Amino acid sequence: VVVFGSGDARSRPADLTEDAARTAFATLAAELADLAAAAGVVLAIEPLQRAECNFINTLDDAADVIARAPRPNLGILADLFHMRREGEGPESITRSGRLIRHVHVAELATRSAPGVDGDDFRPWLAALTGVGYDRTLSLECGWKDFAREAPVALATMRRQWAEAGAAAVG
Repeated sequence: VVVFGSGDARSRPADLTEDAARTAFATLAAELADLAAAAGVVLAIEPLQRAECNFINTLDDAADVIARAPRPNLGILADLFHMRREGEGPESITRSGRLIRHVHVAELATRSAPGVDGDDFRPWLAALTGVGYDRTLSLECGWKDFAREAPVALATMRRQWAEAGAAAVG
């Protein structure tokens, strides 16, 4: 998965309307997706919080862009940190789940590894399970002591994923 995630590279100029920017970005994304498809590559648009970018801030925003120029290898990266910063709940995943190609996870307060502050990701993980998400997720977070935090993060995510999956199907 190759990610459209750079906020600076895709910021909307002040003189361009949101609708025009979405249409232009959709055209570009479709052209790149067509090129990527020839190499078997999936492209994912990563919504970023408004503090980092003024364009494509939610899963719904990304889904709207994709709807303007759909391609089978063009999807969304759902970053739970950015989603939570934007106030997006698990229902966003339910609406856009068929388009999600990858997931990033980090705790909200300090963008730390899961297990550091005790964040509960189960509602979002249950939504992912509910839409049939069976791809990967990665920890896009800061590490103060990787050797100590990584095993805790892995155990935390495995436990919460198992609990969320059980809740989603039970």
